[in-house]
Amino acid sequence: MGFLARFRAFVGRGRGCSVNRTGQRAARVHDVRRTGLLVAAAVVGQIAPAHAQSAEGAGREIYAEHCAQCHGERLMATGAAPDLKLLRADQRARFDEIVREGKGQMPAFAGMISDEEVDRIWAYIRSRAEQ
Repeated sequence: MGFLARFRAFVGRGRGCSVNRTGQRAARVHDVRRTGLLVAAAVVGQIAPAHAQSAEGAGREIYAEHCAQCHGERLMATGAAPDLKLLRADQRARFDEIVREGKGQMPAFAGMISDEEVDRIWAYIRSRAEQ
């Protein structure tokens, strides 16, 4: 019995199901469609975050947790700290150094943010950088 037949049999249990020609229980078509939509929504709900969880997406979350208070939500600079959207691609080493060691009012994040998280924050900043 294939997956779809097992799925239909499972969905049909105790829900006004009928017996098909082979004697297996099968759900009503509308129950299968409704349940199929629910399953599809659940699958998309599981796949979409993983897919959307690109480096920029993950970086956005890490940025919100560690950086937004001073550098502004969604990189909307408030003037209290440098505007990170103005960082150029060739300033990556400087960015890494300042994040890890701190500078001026900015605390050092070495040991609090992993290298992978710094990479993701950088990817988020570069995705929003002003050209």
